[in-house]
Amino acid sequence: HHLILDGQDIAGQSEWIDGATAFSGGLGRDALTGLIDPDAAAALIAAQLGDEGGPFALSLVQLTRLENYNDIAGHAAGDVLLRSLARQLDRSARQDLGPDVMVARISGSRFAVILPGEGVAKRLDVELRALATVLNETILQPASDNLALRIATAQAEVGDHRSRLLGRLAERLSAPRALVRAVDVERALAQAEIAVRFQPQFLSENDELCGAEALARWHHPKLGEMGGAA
Repeated sequence: HHLILDGQDIAGQSEWIDGATAFSGGLGRDALTGLIDPDAAAALIAAQLGDEGGPFALSLVQLTRLENYNDIAGHAAGDVLLRSLARQLDRSARQDLGPDVMVARISGSRFAVILPGEGVAKRLDVELRALATVLNETILQPASDNLALRIATAQAEVGDHRSRLLGRLAERLSAPRALVRAVDVERALAQAEIAVRFQPQFLSENDELCGAEALARWHHPKLGEMGGAA
């Protein structure tokens, strides 16, 4: 793509797009990012939850504060950012999780990642969080310190339907603790807001003290005390 006709010659830049990323399987494609579009993603999730589908895990990946970035840098810059993020998310997901993974854009700044398989939610979540760290450093932070990614992952359960599964994940994304950014953690460490507490452990047979578990606690100035999962 990005080719122009210069006299009798064609000039410009081209980019390799593999068959899986292209218009495979007749799925609708988002005009901006080239990912699976919202309607196709909804149909795909519903089919996976149907009688002929199989087990799978689903992650929602949310780019936060895109509206503020658009107000400052302009919508054209925001579109460039979304395309870059979508391309890297799709490419890295396939490299790290295999060719069966599917990445879709399901709303303005929200993406869905579908990984077929039983008990694969943890793997999907770990890989996406590692990728998010890289994307924050290479794409988002150079554009704006206010941009960040939030991730929520779940294994599809027996009896789930599409709206229930997506609603469960959306609720996790909207939780206050999901709004924490990597830059907030760096600031917290610099200002000694994160402390270690020790929880005693006792033997069940005689209640004898046998050890202690070290737990991280973050005294967030706005959200209060948060555990290590934050």
